[in-house]
Amino acid sequence: MHDADQDRPEDDPLPQGSAADVPRGKDGSATHRKLLRAGGYIGTVVISIVVGLVVAGFSPTVGEWVHGIVHGCGATRLVITYPSDGASIDTPVELKGTNACVPSGSEAWIFVKGPDELYHPQRLPILMLPDNRWTAQAWVGLESDHGVSFEVSVWLVGEAGEISLHQYVNKASTNGNWYGLRKAPKGSIMYDSVEVTRK
Repeated sequence: MHDADQDRPEDDPLPQGSAADVPRGKDGSATHRKLLRAGGYIGTVVISIVVGLVVAGFSPTVGEWVHGIVHGCGATRLVITYPSDGASIDTPVELKGTNACVPSGSEAWIFVKGPDELYHPQRLPILMLPDNRWTAQAWVGLESDHGVSFEVSVWLVGEAGEISLHQYVNKASTNGNWYGLRKAPKGSIMYDSVEVTRK
């Protein structure tokens, strides 16, 4: 059988688009180097997005995953089991809930938000009980707030947030003015919330 390659002179260039057209360096082909660079860029972008979400507190799911990895546990969970969403309540109300994989030394707090759109931290962090349960007392509105709806939420708070919340409680207790916060402390993550109505 006749082989066309045998008739080609040694210095005859190969057709365009052949392997010989790809520039090569010491570490392999140019295409390989481009793929490596592209992979590095993509990895950097993905990591930046994840870190940004965690820092901004936009994604509890990402926060749960990070806590689980760091502390060698499953995803962190804080769930309100009482009162239920849509319940009518008196004040104060004894909140109950369940938890899982809360990082050791971390504090979880209850916030109450009403028509003023301010976050009202309660007087103490929630009390962790055996068997992955927790309880907390919350003051929801004023005595005159009959029929008014409020959002009750549970948050995991970072170290800096814990300091600011304790300072807020001490000041409010001294002055008798529970003025509320325009936003939750930086680094806090909300895990669950229910809407309740004052009786």
